Amino acid sequence: MSTPFDPRPAVTALAVGLALGGAAGAQDPRGVWTVETGGTLEVTPSPRTPGRHRLQWDTGKATYAGVGLLRGGRLVVGWGRAADVGVALMKRDGARWTGEWTTLNAPDERGATEVWPGAALEGEREVTGTNLRGDAYRGRMTAARRGDVVHLAWKVGEREYAGVGIPLDADTLAVGFGVGNFGVMVYDLAGGDAVEGRWCAENNQRIGVERIRRRAADPAGSWAIDGGGTLSITAAAGEGRYGLRWDTGRSTYEGIGIARGGRLVVGWGRGVAGVLLARRQGDGWTGEWTTPDAAGGRSGTEAWPGAALEGARDVSGTNPAGGRYAGRVTVERRGDVHHLAWTVGERQFTGVGIALDADTLAVGFGTGNFGVIVYDLAGGDALEGRWCAQSDQRVGVERLRRASR
Repeated sequence: MSTPFDPRPAVTALAVGLALGGAAGAQDPRGVWTVETGGTLEVTPSPRTPGRHRLQWDTGKATYAGVGLLRGGRLVVGWGRAADVGVALMKRDGARWTGEWTTLNAPDERGATEVWPGAALEGEREVTGTNLRGDAYRGRMTAARRGDVVHLAWKVGEREYAGVGIPLDADTLAVGFGVGNFGVMVYDLAGGDAVEGRWCAENNQRIGVERIRRRAADPAGSWAIDGGGTLSITAAAGEGRYGLRWDTGRSTYEGIGIARGGRLVVGWGRGVAGVLLARRQGDGWTGEWTTPDAAGGRSGTEAWPGAALEGARDVSGTNPAGGRYAGRVTVERRGDVHHLAWTVGERQFTGVGIALDADTLAVGFGTGNFGVIVYDLAGGDALEGRWCAQSDQRVGVERLRRASR
């Protein structure tokens, strides 16, 4: 691929990746992950190019780095131990293959393109493309299947490149290319916080499996609020459960939060407030909920029939003490916010929710002045939260900076 590499100094132990995703609700890979066989993987979004991510592995014996783009719920990674490493995604388009490719050292994080004539994947052919500087190039490429893996070799002018690919389906090939020790990895992000990756190295004929689990960020500590005031977050009894207390200088609020999927979902108020996280599961919605006084920090569960979010329906669930209940809930959208009203026996409850994506609703419920806030924990020591109160129709933003742990 004509002069694809930036002639900057090499960086030790590097990899590059394309996160191929972009479908609505695709899992966000950002955060720190624990590798099942040992070590960690850190994925951070690019500040310059939306959807592009940088990856950093530390196995305890070696380190690797990478860069990626989100497409179709997959993270496709070209990895290596040298700076000259890249990744390509090729798709069959009628009687040819077309694709995008990039490298670790791509200037301004740009991408490039390549076209292979012929519908067959294997064989030798001429190829054309544009490199990272936008210049056209032409060369020859050979693709040969060895076992489960496709091995590739390019010659463009006097330069030669090698690659290795994993077929994602009959019409899609993920490729890592480079020099030295390199390969390709494809993570399926549909697993949420537990992800499986298929990988191979440049000399392999079989595909291996790597499993990673997202490491929960711990938000506990003291935080300064951008508009004034402080927030104290303390770990509470129960898995991923936190107590929160805001002091604006004029008033105080308290909340209960659950950390799930790289977010802290909080129900807050000046009276009794609880939190519910509901997810669409097939033809219904299931959720977990808790309150500050839940015995042992346990959570209750709730199920709503019907795939639609809005409307009135019967509900059933268990409370944190294990008792069962049944009732009715109505969900109504007003502006950017969802308002909820439950009737359970003779008791009535109200809530307000923010849709995190098409299949997830974060809800705060309570009495008096209450609401919901959702913090994105990927920000590290600088967090952003989306919030609304029980009477709102728009979502606001709160920004925090860690003061101490």
